Amino acid sequence: MSQEEQIKLQKVWAVEIEVLERKLRLWSEYGAQGSPRFRQAVERKQLLESEIENSKKLQEMELAKFRIGKNIDKLRKECGWSFDKLRDETGIDKKRILSHAHGKSSPTPRLLREYAQAFARELNRPITANNLEE
Repeated sequence: MSQEEQIKLQKVWAVEIEVLERKLRLWSEYGAQGSPRFRQAVERKQLLESEIENSKKLQEMELAKFRIGKNIDKLRKECGWSFDKLRDETGIDKKRILSHAHGKSSPTPRLLREYAQAFARELNRPITANNLEE
């Protein structure tokens, strides 16, 4: 599912939560908290809130992969390196490098350190794994 679709779905869920909250308030006013429909509405609201939270976490992970990839590619170009040269300098498989650089997958902390160390050596300035995640 694309990020745009996830955002639209989150908005639909948020509207449904608002409707459920209104229903729950009304049912509470009329003392219907023990009814099966009230319990179902509470469960549905909790499920939707959980879905929204999970969707947001997924978006954050996707953005993090994109940021890391963008930073790896920017530093690779700053070093004047091809992907093959980056492979030689880091010891990381070229397919994996391409996957990271294009935001398809996230490098492990160990691989982030490998990238950072290679870039720092070439550019003669401190670069940390955290810099790649910014």
